[in-house]
Amino acid sequence: MGVAIVIAQIHPGSRARRRSAVIGGIGFGLFIDEVGKFLTKNVNYFFRPAIAIIYAVFVVFFLVVREVILRRPQTDALKLAAAANAIGTWPWDN
Repeated sequence: MGVAIVIAQIHPGSRARRRSAVIGGIGFGLFIDEVGKFLTKNVNYFFRPAIAIIYAVFVVFFLVVREVILRRPQTDALKLAAAANAIGTWPWDN
């Protein structure tokens, strides 16, 4: 699930990005939704430490993705794609 999201961020503008984002998001959401249920023997869906675990997972995931993106060299095409994504339009959509 996490790999799908990282691939989606590394390849901007491609069809693989959208598909992997949807699949990864669904899978990751389902995993996070069930954390409390899987941590307890009595299947306590509202297990209190689950909130801290979910928060830690999101923070660690953010830091890993940020590190991967920052270490990758930025080509002119990637810079153009990032700029187009930031303003909400793509050059080839016209």
